[in-house]
Amino acid sequence: MRIALCERNQLTQGQLQNLLRDEAVELLPTEEEALITSIATQHIDVLFINILNISERVATIIHEHIPYLVVTSSVSSTETAKQAIEIGARAYFPPPYDNDELERILQKAKIFLENYKKSAIYKRKTRIISLWSAKGGIGKSTLCTNLAIELQKNLNQKVLIIDCVPYYGTIELILDMPHIQQKTLGYLPDEFATYGPEHAWRDIENIINKHPLGIEVINVGDQRWTNNNCKKLNTLLTMLKELGRYDLILIDTETSISELSVVLLEQSSQLLFVSALDIPSIKAVDTALEVIKSLYFSQDKITLIINRLEEADALAISEFEKHVGLKIAHTIPDDKKGFIIDSLNTGKPLILSELTHPFTVAVQQIATRLVHKEKDKDKDTKQTKSGFSRLFSR
Repeated sequence: MRIALCERNQLTQGQLQNLLRDEAVELLPTEEEALITSIATQHIDVLFINILNISERVATIIHEHIPYLVVTSSVSSTETAKQAIEIGARAYFPPPYDNDELERILQKAKIFLENYKKSAIYKRKTRIISLWSAKGGIGKSTLCTNLAIELQKNLNQKVLIIDCVPYYGTIELILDMPHIQQKTLGYLPDEFATYGPEHAWRDIENIINKHPLGIEVINVGDQRWTNNNCKKLNTLLTMLKELGRYDLILIDTETSISELSVVLLEQSSQLLFVSALDIPSIKAVDTALEVIKSLYFSQDKITLIINRLEEADALAISEFEKHVGLKIAHTIPDDKKGFIIDSLNTGKPLILSELTHPFTVAVQQIATRLVHKEKDKDKDTKQTKSGFSRLFSR
């Protein structure tokens, strides 16, 4: 059970830490942006938080990510207790802070979490999105990493990247994760899924590399895509879907069509196809799309993205669409000033440093569309307005 504490009053924080001394407790920042990031990325089970730290934005993130909320306060009052209930707290813990009451809260939390983690509501609806290109050097891996950061950091999506490019994968370089080769797909036992998803997670967790921003990465390393490794990846993706620990799994794929392609097409709910507008790219895209079509992957699930678009290319867009039989969903302008190259050389993704750069804006649009497209599908099953929404709309 992972417990976190957010308390702006130092005296109250000390009292609560003392009462929770037998538990592993993580202190969260009280500044709103940092707090939102922590809640969205740290897989917290039980959150003790002062009512004064709960803004509308924080309440929204809590509702999405925290199974068991305990609201605290520096003073005890009926009004605060009422607010805690409306926000969705499962317990209210005011002063004087009583150890017996705390034990009761923790015991109830443990029972709740045992049932919660077995239920469907605990599992995220994991979507697998593959990023493809018909030829190398298009910018697919750069798009993949920046897209993951935008989804995780700003759109509150839990993201896993799987780098499926053996030997020449660049995800670790773009994200400045030099030790990523020490934990790769090759370390996953062949029979890891024998006893089901929860047991498999123990082995899967051992090959996950964690980035400070909360993104997690699995690297194929030097594994060739043999029949056995393709089967292992297929099983891994099936287990990850069943476990529901991620909102999105982004897969950076090889450029060649192989047995791996069949696995990824079967598992992916969407394919982001990245291309340029030069003639070699157009020919390569045309060939690749024909192969994809032959594998019965619906073209409705293909999102076509043109990278490095120059102003002079604008007139060629309609010709490109006509030739490949698909509409271009997004375009990413060419980076003439070399900001992207600099970001690759320094291991600092552009989306973190150049917030108004055309590349950043394009990535934000793609990420937003990915999230909203899924929400549009689920709009008929949305729940009614929650208690905290009613509280803040007064």
